[in-house]
This record gives sequence, C-alpha cells and structure tokens, in this order.
Amino acid sequence: MNNIILEILYNFLFLIIGMFMLNIYIKNNKLNIINILGLSHLTIFALLSLISIINGRIVNPFTFWEITRYYLSILLTTIGIFSFNIFLPKKLRYSTEINKLLKKYLSIPVKKKFIFFTITYIISWNIKITFNLSAYGSGNIDRVLALPYYIVVSKQLIEIILNGIAYIEIALIVINKSYIKWIYHLPIIISMIILVATSRSWFLWLFVLSILIYFWLNQKVNIKMFLKYLPIIFFIYLFLFPLIIGYRNTQVELNNENENLAGIELYRETLIRLWKKDYSEFKMKNKENLESRANFMEKNNLIMDEASIDPMMGELFFSSILYLIPRFFLPDKFVYFGAHSNEVIIGNYYGIPLTDISDNIPLYGYVDFLLPGCLLAGLIVSLIIYICFKIIMLLSDKFTILATSIFAIILVTSFRVEANYILFFSLLRNILVIYILIMLYDILRKYLLTKL
Repeated sequence: MNNIILEILYNFLFLIIGMFMLNIYIKNNKLNIINILGLSHLTIFALLSLISIINGRIVNPFTFWEITRYYLSILLTTIGIFSFNIFLPKKLRYSTEINKLLKKYLSIPVKKKFIFFTITYIISWNIKITFNLSAYGSGNIDRVLALPYYIVVSKQLIEIILNGIAYIEIALIVINKSYIKWIYHLPIIISMIILVATSRSWFLWLFVLSILIYFWLNQKVNIKMFLKYLPIIFFIYLFLFPLIIGYRNTQVELNNENENLAGIELYRETLIRLWKKDYSEFKMKNKENLESRANFMEKNNLIMDEASIDPMMGELFFSSILYLIPRFFLPDKFVYFGAHSNEVIIGNYYGIPLTDISDNIPLYGYVDFLLPGCLLAGLIVSLIIYICFKIIMLLSDKFTILATSIFAIILVTSFRVEANYILFFSLLRNILVIYILIMLYDILRKYLLTKL
C-alpha cells in the first residue's frame, strides 16, 4: 500500500490554510508570538514532509486512518495554540509591542551591542574549554549532567543571550546592508560559523527571523527583497548542507575516538580529517538525512499506535515540569521517571528502543491524552511562550539589549517544530532565572546608590 499522494494532498492543504491565515494576521497587524507558534506548526510539518519526499522517500506505507490521525494531531495542536489568543491581553494580540522593542534596540549604538556580545562570548568560550563542552553530539549531554548545577545554568543562560544577539544582529544586516559596521559585526559573523557548521536549521531560522523582523519594523512584507536571496539559499541547500553533515559527523567520530579533544584543537582536527574525505559522501549522507529526519510521520505513527492502547496519562508532561525545579532542591528528580529525556521516557514506558527521534509537540500531546492531548499541548506551549515574552517585556525598558536577545531565542523556539516539552520548560526556567538575577542586581544597585 502506498498513500504518498494522500500525504502530499494533506501537505498542500495545510500550506494553503497557513498562507491564508498568515495573510489575515498581516493585514490585521496580529502577527504576534502566539500566532507565529501556531503558523509554524501548521506549515513546517507539511514543508518538511515535502522535503523528505523530494529527497527520495516515495513510499508511504501507512493506512488512511494513520495518516489522517497524524495530521489531526498537528491540526489540534495548532488549534490549541491559536485558541490561546483568547487569554492574551488586548495589546499583546497585536504586534505593536514587538515593533517598539525592536526600535528601542535599533536606537542603541552598535558598539555597545558589540561589547555586550564580546563579554558573553568570552564567558561562554571559557565555560566550554574549562569543562570540555565544545564538541557536538550526545556526549556533551552526559558531561553537562555531571557538572555542578550552577555551571549548567550559567552555560545555558550565557548561550541564550549570546545566540540571541547574534541572530538579531545578523538578521538586521540581512534586511538592511547599511546597518553593518564591519569592525564590530565581522567578529560576530565569524563566531557564528562554528554554530552554523553543526546546524542546517540555523539557516532556516535566520531566514524566517529576518522576514519577521523586517515586517515588524516596516509593517509590510517585501517579497522582492527576499527573492534576491534565493540563489544564496539554493547554494546553501545544495552545497553547504552536505558540508555541514560531513563536518558534524566527522566531529562526532573524532570525539568518540578521543574524548579529551576540545576547543580549537577539536575544530582543527575536524577540518583536517574533513579535507581528506570525499564530498560525494557528504551529499549522499545529507540526502539520506533529509529523507529520514524530515519525516516525522514514521516514528509518530509507531508511538501513536502504542499510545492508542495505553496512553501515558500525563506522565510525559509531568516529567518535563521537573526541569523547572533546580537540581539542588530535588537532586534525584530524573530518577522518578527513569530518565532526563522525553524520548527515553517514552521508550522505557512502551519498551521501544528510541534514539534521536524527531521530537514534536503533537506527538507528545497524543502520547499523554490521545487527540485531546494535542489540543492541551498546544495550549501549554502557548502559555509558556506567553510567560517568556511577558518577562522580556518587563526587562525591555532598562535592559533592552538583553531583552531583545532573549526575544530572538523565544522567536526561534516558536518556529522550531522539532521540539519537546523539555525545550519549552527549560527556556521558561532560564528566562525566570535571568529575570530574578536582573531584579536582584537592580535592587543591589539602588541600595548602593542610596548609601553613596
């Protein structure tokens, strides 16, 4: 049985609905953070499915019901997300607050942003080198969990701020070439090459981020401006993506052979070995990876079949809430559910060996409470994104660079469909910690000023 045509039809249906809703939100100035989250779930799963098919997946062995169930889980999650608009304060239903934040950020001199970036980059690099966390791959997770809690949190907070300001600055350069100040921006661009080298998604996120920022600043969409970047996008897709896969796989090989390799030495050895390999091998690996990685349906249906017989009844969701609780309050928090990973918890529950699956909220909502759980999952992640956005708006007046950097990461999280509850709860925890630290700093500063 091959139902690939049915899958393609569902994909185009979702894309058409997504484009229709996007047009409505743009006309009504309601392209807020929640609606972006909803539009991402409605369209990106469909786009990834088509990418998987283009790269060679020509067979869909699932039944009509299994395919329909998969798309229903996405649709209900999306409805749950859009429904959260009911609970938004009136002014946050519009994109006006985002426009104000970005204009405040633009009014700050680039030199000041560069100093902020440099300080966070130096701290981040020192943490990575000191604790041997510069490698790509799952080995890093074990090392991170073995570290003292304050180091883990410090690393995550710094990376949120660092990546956020890099996203914003490069997106602003993309939409306005006159914004660039080479003496300040060149180090930012170079420092991001390492991040780009291990993530194809970075390009997608940056492109979408640039379009959204352009819209929020200008209150219009300039399709012609972004069409001129199509040759660059095709170059990245056809040439750089295979190199990224090659670089990433080579770094994992080296790290498995010698765990002590770190920092500049690891990057140098990776590039030396990469140079000796055949580029055609990278192209093949990239094609295979896109065919399988972009196909969420296979693993989703496998797990949904198990959940349909025995749903987890919220166990997956409650295990993720533990990420909000500091480890020093609950040292054995991961023992309660047997793991620190959503996919491992699911695998243990159903006796299925799951490794590196494509996480997604529709699947996790279904695993807990079947199709109604997808609706609930959409509401939950919307609530988390709303709280995160509300916090940065509280910081935006006094700490505009910090708030805008975090906003970029919230935005990226919103259109990152390969995500799980842990990603959202970790983001919320980290932003809460940043807010508490900033408030303590502000209280201390005011106290010292009164004493002086």
